[in-house]
This record gives sequence, C-alpha cells and structure tokens, in this order.
Amino acid sequence: MGAAAGPKVVKDGLVFEYDQANTEKSWKGAPTTNLGASHTIKNHSLGVSPTFENAPERGIGWKKATITDTSSNFRMLKMDSFSFPANATLTYSIEFECSNSDVYLNIDGTGFGGGPWTKIGNTRYSRTVTNATAGTAYLFFCSANLNAVVDYVIYYKEYQIEDAAFASPFVNGTRSNTEAIEDLTGNNNITASSLTYNADGSFDFSVQSYLSSAYNPALDLTDTVTLDAWVKYTTTANTVCIEKSNNNTHYQFQIFSSGYGSGLGGELAFMLQSNAANWVVAGEANNDGLWHYIVGTYDRSLTTAKIYVDGILKNTNASITTGPYTNTQPLMIGSRSGNAGFGGSINAVRVYNKVLTAAEVKQNFEATRSRYGI
Repeated sequence: MGAAAGPKVVKDGLVFEYDQANTEKSWKGAPTTNLGASHTIKNHSLGVSPTFENAPERGIGWKKATITDTSSNFRMLKMDSFSFPANATLTYSIEFECSNSDVYLNIDGTGFGGGPWTKIGNTRYSRTVTNATAGTAYLFFCSANLNAVVDYVIYYKEYQIEDAAFASPFVNGTRSNTEAIEDLTGNNNITASSLTYNADGSFDFSVQSYLSSAYNPALDLTDTVTLDAWVKYTTTANTVCIEKSNNNTHYQFQIFSSGYGSGLGGELAFMLQSNAANWVVAGEANNDGLWHYIVGTYDRSLTTAKIYVDGILKNTNASITTGPYTNTQPLMIGSRSGNAGFGGSINAVRVYNKVLTAAEVKQNFEATRSRYGI
C-alpha cells in the first residue's frame, strides 16, 4: 500500500490562482511572445502519419507521438516554420524525451546559424542561436535510423521560442522578459511590472513593482469572498499586499499591513471598505521576514469578516453592514492601484467566490506549508 497523499488545496469556488511555487508546472509561467506561429508537431516525411495524443501517464502538459513506419528523410516530425530578421538572436526551449537514443532534436532553415543544445536535467533542452541573415527556421524531431520500420514513442512538452538570448526558463533565478505568469484557473490574464525573480520561485516586490490581473466579472465579488496569500513582509513601511479597489477609496477586498489607517500599528488586516468599521485586523504585524499564510473572508448575509494567519483564526468582525463595492478595477498584487509598493515577496494568491470554512483554511495551509519550511 502506498503512502497516503497529503491534503490538496481547496478548488471549489476558486476564481483566481497565482502560484509561483506550484510544483506541477515545468517552469514559472508561459511565454507571452512565443514567436512560433503554431506549436503543433506534425508529420514531416514518415510514410504513415504518426499518432499524436496527450500523455497524462508522463505528466501534466505532456504529449506524445507514436511512430511505426519508415521515413524518406531523417527529419521525422516538425513544427511550422517562423520568420526572423537578420542578426536575430533566438532562444528555443522544449521538454523532450524518447527511450531510443537514435532520436534527437534539431533546428534548420534558411539563414540559420548552428549552435549546441543545453540539456538541463533529464528532459529539458534549451538552445540560443544568432542568425546572420534573415530567414525562416524549423524545429525537428530527427533520427538517422529510419530506413527500416521502427517503433518510436516521442514525448514532448511546452515548446517556446523567444526573441533574445535567455539562459533557460527551466533554471530558477532566471526569467525571460517575454514570460507571463499563469492564472492556474485559466480564467484571468496576469502581467508583471518591474519585478525581481528569486531562485526560490518567489518575486521580490518594491515601489512601482507589482502584478495585475485585468478586470473579470468573476472577480467582482460583493456577497461572499475569500482572499488568501503566502506573504513574506520584509519592511515596516506602509504596505498594501493585495487589493481590488476603485481610486484607492472604494475597496472590494484588500490585505494590507503596517499602518494603513488610524490605529493600525503595522497589523495585518483584511479590508472591505476604507472605513475602519469595515476592517478586521489580526492583532499582529508579522513583519519578520518569514513566510506567513494570510486569509481574509467575508459573508454579507452574516455581516461577518474574518482573518486567519498560518491557519489560525485571529479575529472576527461581525458587524460589517456595508460590504465590498463592486468595481471594474484589476486585481493588484504587490501594489495599491499601481503606486504604493509592497516590501517583500508574495508567492501565491487565491480568490474564491465563497467563504472558506476554518477547516478549509487549515486544509490549504497544511497543503502548502512545507514549501516554506513551516
């Protein structure tokens, strides 16, 4: 009998999930300017077209091509070509695996300059090439042993072409300026501004650096909401962690710390309005440079907001009669409407359209705490 799996993050009611430490992702984000017009692998010169299908047995996002025939060319499979200008420097990245060592990756095309692939781990490959003249390029799966019938199963995942030299999207501590951050619910687009990417998978936030997610009605929550985040505060300056607000006054929901508002001496707080009667404070600051799991919930029908820290309920405000303002503003992470910078790191943010119970808050904490040495 295998070991029992640990608790999973609650998915019911989830409408937004940013998680830089998600271990199911092959790298941190996906490209926003992938230069390839198409990322579909197709037959190049095989007598019988291979079978293409998803490969969940290999892992999330993997696909496979099953080859059972000879080829008229060593290039078995290919992607669509793409064009580039003269003297362009391009970086190619892909995850690739085949049990037969005859099978290998190649790039070719007009005006194309050669260069070695860098192998990172067992399945990750990256290659940076400068092209002296304008032209087109192709990525191939190749084999020099295709004059007899073969049985190859080729696994591949997340092909990426970027406009510039870039060490690799597979190495912590590096990040391409054409990578985006994924909302793991698939419902929202997230963009970054002036952030520093750390080797542990987190972002460093400072003044004028933030993440933002464009307005989505699914995030326009006024009746029930849960906002949770893994946060590491490294400053005692006024810091807004996460917010959805209108002109800095009409808040839908916000987590903040360190003196925002009268009577707050650096306490963590969950806000639904700019009036202190609509806050709930944790009674502690946690500006200690350590990771903490912070959760705010609100139920309009019960006029009640709660705040949790590290899975423990810290305070309740059961008299919030004026709930969140509806607005069409973006969700901001690490900023107060793009101007008041946050000091520290924010590694994960989730928004739910329901109120998490105390047991569910504890479940999320237990499911993710080991990432932060807690």
